[in-house]
Amino acid sequence: MKHKTNIRAINSEELLQIIDNSSGIYESTLVKLLQCNRISLESRLNTLEKNELVSKKKINKKFYYTKKYDINNILNFDLQADATQNLLGRSLYTEHNQIIDDNNEKKLFLELFSSTHQRNESIINKANELLNKTNSSKQDYFQQFFSFYTFKVPIIISSMINTNDFYRTVSLDNIELLAIKSEEQILKVTEKLKDLTYVSNFEKNNFIREDILLYVQELNSTYYFSKSNGKYTLNEIKDIIDFIYYLSNYSVSEKTVYFSNNKKKFKEMYHLYLKSSENKKKFDTRKKSI
Repeated sequence: MKHKTNIRAINSEELLQIIDNSSGIYESTLVKLLQCNRISLESRLNTLEKNELVSKKKINKKFYYTKKYDINNILNFDLQADATQNLLGRSLYTEHNQIIDDNNEKKLFLELFSSTHQRNESIINKANELLNKTNSSKQDYFQQFFSFYTFKVPIIISSMINTNDFYRTVSLDNIELLAIKSEEQILKVTEKLKDLTYVSNFEKNNFIREDILLYVQELNSTYYFSKSNGKYTLNEIKDIIDFIYYLSNYSVSEKTVYFSNNKKKFKEMYHLYLKSSENKKKFDTRKKSI
């Protein structure tokens, strides 16, 4: 699969936080997650290692950690980074990337953002088509994504590598994406889906929220579930409009979406991408002058 890399500059604080909280993460996973230049990342990692802030080992591939490492975490983060890359291919960007401990599991916490102010004819046509399919009570909300300059949404990414891995919803506070490796695991996820809107005690919950996003690595695709006559159907998110349609019609965490018409704020969120572009121009200028 083709990855979106070398488009985002490296934030040293973000990099160190990710390694420190990860209990081990592949260098290649960091490239995918941070969308950075591999050579620049290696230079930063060498500096961190030289200053004894991180340690390096190799089991098939190089990985970094601080106090300890767990091979299961390393594999899970690589799967979660692939899910992140798939979202980035839908005209989404990340302002911040973190690793969090949630219900004794390590997960990615991303702040995704995008802008729909640059619209071509195909985007406009698809947006109008999906607006007509949107529930009448949600149409005003759907249109907000196009009336504002930018939007930002936090998302938690979890993963199940094996079919017998256990996963359950522990909160509805943020939008969630579950990354799995193969089509075989879809049935297990579907069997555990449930409307958890009215659940008050998640400690005893063994189900999966029915508005979860699902990334299937084998297909390199992200989906949401819709329900009709008691049966669930997978719907692929192919572009930013599909993602907006999901947020408007299916997500129960839509209140976490932030809208803004502040172009300065968008530039701040886009800062690391702009810096990467500037770095490329500087490097290209130096090469031409040699």
